[in-house]
Amino acid sequence: MRAPSRAWCRRRAGTSSATAIPVDYEQVHAGGGSSPVSARSSSGGAVRILVEDGVELEVVVSGSGPALVCVHGFGGAKEDFADHLDELARQATVVLVDLRGHGDSAGPADPGAYSLDRCAADVLAVADALGLDRFRILGHSMGGMVVRRVALAAPDRIEGVVFMSTAAGPPKGLDPDLVDLGAQLALEDFASLKAVLDEAKALGTPAFERLLAEREGFAAYGEWKWSRLTPEMWAALGPEIVREP
Repeated sequence: MRAPSRAWCRRRAGTSSATAIPVDYEQVHAGGGSSPVSARSSSGGAVRILVEDGVELEVVVSGSGPALVCVHGFGGAKEDFADHLDELARQATVVLVDLRGHGDSAGPADPGAYSLDRCAADVLAVADALGLDRFRILGHSMGGMVVRRVALAAPDRIEGVVFMSTAAGPPKGLDPDLVDLGAQLALEDFASLKAVLDEAKALGTPAFERLLAEREGFAAYGEWKWSRLTPEMWAALGPEIVREP
């Protein structure tokens, strides 16, 4: 796979100190622990971007044309956009970001290292490291909350915003105290939290159940995404997206 050149990866805009380093995607993702879903296209390459507080984020850049930055939701990963990557990459330079504590990005073992504002700062640092002065941005679910903060922080850099399944607030009837209990359990016993969520079928909509039954690899992909989450991310961002979306 062709990766971006080192000169291109090290261009930066604005004041961010983020830097980007090309990655041998095949080497880094070979063997155990790799996603069963690919976020690669024929024109793409992966980079690791080091942001100001020392966290490394993994980003895949594909295609050419106007830049489109895609931000996944809570518990998601850049591979969530894989179905549409090739088509989008024919029209745009598509940037898929793994947020901190998700996917192939690093996850600090400190709940204080996670917030929606921090995620927004990470996205801007990614844009700086890739030399994107202006770009379109798409956010799925919690990613839309991050995208809103990006647009408010740097409105002159945003050419367009897409909110994908992003709510203005928590689901009706959701008890915030239950979310707090989940955050506490995440820090105490993350495996038990998963067992509780699996038993409750937290995502058990008919559409989700059809995907599990009919789409090969979908269940394995969900398990992989969970395996990449950090308890600290869950404990910090879970309550925040309920109370301050």
